[in-house]
This record gives sequence, structure tokens and C-alpha cells, in this order.
Amino acid sequence: MCSKEKLAGWALSIYAFLSLIIYILGFVVFYFFFFSEFPELLSWAFIVLLVLLMSINSIGLAAGIKLIQEDRGAYKIAIPYSIFCLLNFPVGTVVGFFCLWIYYEKDG
Repeated sequence: MCSKEKLAGWALSIYAFLSLIIYILGFVVFYFFFFSEFPELLSWAFIVLLVLLMSINSIGLAAGIKLIQEDRGAYKIAIPYSIFCLLNFPVGTVVGFFCLWIYYEKDG
């Protein structure tokens, strides 16, 4: 793997780690301060959404670490996560586009 692929791995890892921290803080703040103020079903739906986002970002963190370690199969996980990152404007869009660009530049 070249240095661009490692850089894409670092970008995915840092982005996924920071997203995880933000989602964990959001989960804690919501649970301790706002859980009782919303209807029960809405509160649980929000918690399920946060847990889903945390699990997706955990997979992205693993993909980034595998890219740094030069694992050949890492792009099988990194490509879907990069597409997910494209939805998170503006930083996720840059990270996702960079990872996809490096992957398709390598294959092209």
C-alpha cells in the first residue's frame, strides 16, 4: 500500500473516533438530562438511533485501523463506510470522498 492509502486510513480512523466521542457524549447528555422530558417511545427511538450510529462508526474505526495496517481486505469495509460518510456534511463528505478517490485511483 502507498502512503495515500495509509493517509486515507488515518482520515477514516480519526473521523470515526471523533464521531464516536460525539455520539457517546450525545447519548450521555440525552439520557441523563432529556430522557424523562420526551415521550417514552421517542426517547427510546433516539437512543436506538444513537447506538446504531455508534456501531457504524465503530466499524469505520476498525476499517481505518485495518487500512493503516495495510490489510488487503480493509476496503471491503472502508468503501461502504466512506459512502456513509458522504452524508455527513462537511467533514464527512471530505473524508468519504478522499477515501473513495484513493480506492478508485488505485483500481483505475
